[in-house]
Amino acid sequence: MRKNSRCMMLQLILFLNLLLLFGAVCAEEAPLQVKVSRQSSACSNSRVAVSAENNIFIVWDGLLGGRSRIFFREKSAGKWGPEFILDRTDWGDNSEPAIALDEKGNPHVVWTFHDTELSAVHYAFRLRNNWVAPVIIRQNSEKNCEFADIAVQSGTNRVFVTWQEGRGSIYAIWCATQDKKGRFVAEQVSAADRQGYNMYPEIFIAPTPFVTWYGAEGSNFSLHAALFNIQTERWMRFAPAGLENLPANRLPYLMADMQGVLHAVWYDSDGSTDRIYFGRQGDGSSCKGFIVDGNPRRMNSLPMGVVSQRGRIYLCWRGESIFGGQVFLTSGAGDYPSRLPKNLFGEQVRFEEPTLVSDGQKLFYTEPDCAPDAAGGVVVVWVSSALDGGDGAVYMRSIKP
Repeated sequence: MRKNSRCMMLQLILFLNLLLLFGAVCAEEAPLQVKVSRQSSACSNSRVAVSAENNIFIVWDGLLGGRSRIFFREKSAGKWGPEFILDRTDWGDNSEPAIALDEKGNPHVVWTFHDTELSAVHYAFRLRNNWVAPVIIRQNSEKNCEFADIAVQSGTNRVFVTWQEGRGSIYAIWCATQDKKGRFVAEQVSAADRQGYNMYPEIFIAPTPFVTWYGAEGSNFSLHAALFNIQTERWMRFAPAGLENLPANRLPYLMADMQGVLHAVWYDSDGSTDRIYFGRQGDGSSCKGFIVDGNPRRMNSLPMGVVSQRGRIYLCWRGESIFGGQVFLTSGAGDYPSRLPKNLFGEQVRFEEPTLVSDGQKLFYTEPDCAPDAAGGVVVVWVSSALDGGDGAVYMRSIKP
């Protein structure tokens, strides 16, 4: 009896050891990233948003049946939903999606449509788990509509959309928002009396809706902005202060915090290779930028970023490595500009050591985007460039705090 008990105990110990070994192996083999796209190919322009309930929403454009379509996928309560096509077009190409969430966590998406006859800006949103059929905000048979962006105002759930419109070297910036009946009213916000090259608009909400873009003046670019007047329901031009040293010719990607303070990230040469630079409105000389990538011997490019509601700054970019193009991430936090020490290179924003987000495979990773989650972490998405030899898929990784 005692011998049998001893054998049973040894068997139990062996079984537990096997469980621990199996768990260790599974932990080692657990993927750092998740392949999000399934039916689409040659994906690009992936964008991500995360709700207060930590639901993850990802949109991108990809090829299906020889056409470019807009795809959507959601991860809710830890489970992935199906890959869903948002556009309802029977011909033409849909591309360049952008996504924003309203205060109830409903996704709102805009994208551009092109065929041989016209170009347009399309918009769709989800209400109570049902997608409302896309509407056309703007269409033009003579000019191209490009680089649409979207934001949703908290409290009112009012939708604001911006895009660039033109052809050749003549482009204007347009914005649209909903009137009291929910219809979109489009308005050109760049100067109508000046022929110029206006590009890369971005829309922000807090504390007042405003849009920024870059306009060419001769051989140089400069930053422009327009503010939405709530009383008159019209856009008016204004000049954000404290960005005099911003290298507009590098076309920095802009982010805004809850107070409307602008943050900028861009890439530029340090004399030997391209680095990722960061600057912030009102930081004095720091708007000349300081390096955040930690990758001094290889090329860095395509930076994106976001400022969370808690004021934490997340930056992601594509960086070359011994494994080819990979996705990197850093984050930092600092006091608002009025309380910052006046040092030269912005050490007041204490960025962490950059993290390699992608898995190191030689899949030509590129075009990253990121969004903070409600737990203090961040979700990063990117694509594997099919044109460069990758598998053309969309990937995602959730970074815990």
